[in-house]
Amino acid sequence: MAARPPSRLRLGLGRLALVLGATIAALVAAELGYRGWLALRGRAWSAEAADERIQALATTMNEALPRLDGGTGEEAYDGRVVHPYVGIDTRRSLRAAEEEAQRFLTGEYDDAFVLVVAGGSVAAELAGFAQEDLRRALARDPRLEGRAPVVLTAARGSLKEPQHATMLAYLFRIGWQPDAVVLVDGFNELALAYDNIEHDVHPVHPAYSGWAVVAARRSDLGRELVLVAEIDHEARGARELADRALAGGWTRSALFGRFVESELRGAQRRWADASERYRTLVLGEQQRNPAKGPFFPDRDAAALERVIACWREGSISVAGMCRERAIPFLHVLQPTLHDAGSKPLTEEERASATMPETWMRSVREHYPRLRAEGRALAEHGVAFADLSFVFRDFTETTYFDGCHFKGAGMTLFAERIVAELLHVLPADLPRRRGPRDRDASASGR
Repeated sequence: MAARPPSRLRLGLGRLALVLGATIAALVAAELGYRGWLALRGRAWSAEAADERIQALATTMNEALPRLDGGTGEEAYDGRVVHPYVGIDTRRSLRAAEEEAQRFLTGEYDDAFVLVVAGGSVAAELAGFAQEDLRRALARDPRLEGRAPVVLTAARGSLKEPQHATMLAYLFRIGWQPDAVVLVDGFNELALAYDNIEHDVHPVHPAYSGWAVVAARRSDLGRELVLVAEIDHEARGARELADRALAGGWTRSALFGRFVESELRGAQRRWADASERYRTLVLGEQQRNPAKGPFFPDRDAAALERVIACWREGSISVAGMCRERAIPFLHVLQPTLHDAGSKPLTEEERASATMPETWMRSVREHYPRLRAEGRALAEHGVAFADLSFVFRDFTETTYFDGCHFKGAGMTLFAERIVAELLHVLPADLPRRRGPRDRDASASGR
């Protein structure tokens, strides 16, 4: 009996299986080939490192989202509000500051070693991303035996001097009693001050690109709504893509992981473009707004002296406040991508290095001046650590935009900061005189 010829369905399924098999084989070959190519170039694929880059890209866009009323009910966006002493803050940070003050005042931190990190967004990320690195490095010092290291942040994105000084003065006044303070700054003091100058805003005033969002008067609300919607669309899309990729383990594949990073970098460029157009709109309406500060005629060299003096005097002020409270203080000059010669940049870092030309130019031209002024701060009794070249021999990718970094680079930065801080701590480290000590003294009178 003759064999029955295969049915059309079976033939179709067979062909489909062949196509699927060939597709899977091609993807596997492409994956292995891409991983091999990366390895040959000394950039072996790491899913963990890719997860960090994806998280960093999405976080940067969402944390900087401007709001018409300075805030939003959505906790993910944590709206900005006017602060009477610092200029601008977030609702979440204000709540956290009060909660930490209560922990100091009730004695919860009496047996701990509390390090407060102040500065801008790089400092905030140091206290967040590298908190465990800071704690581990501190715990190795025998002077801290029996005292659990605690890292708190007084840092906020876009802050610059004199906001660091006023922020710490405010926190001391509401009850913060740290055992040490580290101030990490430098980039904002140049980039954001020169951004102010370019828009006729006094360089000592808060960064107007953020300050104007909560302090400016509005006239073209319709145009503003359109731009905020565009920014919101890119930020939300980036966050959703990052969440799906991280939850689904997409970075286990080098091809899929790189695709997600590429999409996020595209979203970051569109988000930055819309943010710049939004900022230009808001700033352009404020020709007579008193929030721009007093009139100043200075430009070029004279403006630079104002900017440098603000940074220098802020450091001296913070050092003085800490000295009067017997709090060890360390001022750190942070590294930044556009500081020439400070790091051998990878292709990924070069691709994500775009930022306003004013920012890049201010760093390239004037970061050497900050280094020189930092050395002079020692004459005023300020412990200063120049870590602007901490990545000079670091060849891995660590920057995920023009000034922020993460991963192994952040760990290295944290460990170097602790090494410098340990030189500042006294040989005999006193325990904090907290509420329990005060109660005992009062009862013994």
